[in-house]
Amino acid sequence: MREVRIYHVQLPMRVEFGHPAATRRVSDSVVLELDIEGEVGLGECAPRSYVTGETCGSVCEALRQLPFGRIIDRLLSESPQELFNCIRRQGIEAVFDFTAANNVVCIIELAVLDWIGKRTKSSLGEMLGERLCPADKGEPIKVSQVLDQSLTVEDFLRDRGPFHFVKVKANRDRKKDIETVLALRRNIGMDIPIVMDANMAWGMTEAIAHMRDLRKAGVTMVEEPLARHSWDALRELRAQTGMPVMLDETISTLDELHYAVAKDSCDAVNVRVSKCGGILRSMQIIEHTRKAGLQFQIGVQVAECGSLIQAGRVLADLHRDAISVEGGQSDRFFDDMVVSPAPRFDREKNTVQPPLGLGFGLASTTNIAKYLAFRYSRTTNKWDSMPNDSEA
Repeated sequence: MREVRIYHVQLPMRVEFGHPAATRRVSDSVVLELDIEGEVGLGECAPRSYVTGETCGSVCEALRQLPFGRIIDRLLSESPQELFNCIRRQGIEAVFDFTAANNVVCIIELAVLDWIGKRTKSSLGEMLGERLCPADKGEPIKVSQVLDQSLTVEDFLRDRGPFHFVKVKANRDRKKDIETVLALRRNIGMDIPIVMDANMAWGMTEAIAHMRDLRKAGVTMVEEPLARHSWDALRELRAQTGMPVMLDETISTLDELHYAVAKDSCDAVNVRVSKCGGILRSMQIIEHTRKAGLQFQIGVQVAECGSLIQAGRVLADLHRDAISVEGGQSDRFFDDMVVSPAPRFDREKNTVQPPLGLGFGLASTTNIAKYLAFRYSRTTNKWDSMPNDSEA
């Protein structure tokens, strides 16, 4: 078989997740299957319009415009290992001669790398980590815990430990933020880092006053306090408050990272595979972040459901100097996954394991079928729309 399938996955979430910008009750991802000659490569992206301007609908439409016939033919005409080496050197767009937005690049890259891994009987961690080889590669990865607006502090402290790193989603009530941080510090002590994530919700005057108070209360760092690309204001904010700043929505490309460094706008970067355009670009951003003397976190999009989870874990396994790793919460969010085996979590220790198996070590389940939006056949060189494509 030589077929491409696009799914707009909207899994109901068992518990909601809230922050200043939105409350999520259902996942929103695009999953891609490259079903070629007995191997199925799985890709995923989770576009968010407020980050890269992309939506699931725009990603699905962009995928339909790509030259999948040419992509399939090249996958079958060259040595998978040599093709992987080309992708590693040049990037997925150059190798397959297309240009696209970050989430489209991400989903194609993950699907192709997964297919190559399965074809060569290798895990992506082995393939990507060949030249890195950190001493603790393969050991369990400690993951952070997020106190979002669906949880009380009491519930969080009772149910979400042990704590390695805590992120708090900012409340619209600034007084509530201070009370939350003080309660956390009373219970977890002063050694565990606490990051307050504002999700671009504050103005400059509010941010200065609030960040000074948060610092006194025990916050370690603030994430994305101002509107995207507020380069000069961010530098001034750091200077006036003495509070380190991590940027997330503002940095999804190397150009944005270089601009942030030139403007002295941040102390750390939240690297998320989907918004950064795939795992290889994420690795480049981490490399340049290190060179600039900045810290980095390996983050997730809320409610990832497949390959993105595994890609983040591979990235974390290869970059053990991350200040924190957001391992995701698919075990808490979903009753029925669209991939198997379901990514595992050790909630007794709040750790995750690097992916095992070939490629990303996943296969789709029958649960994914109802989310099928479009299907392409290399035989006919045509796309078919499925009954639910209006959702995409």
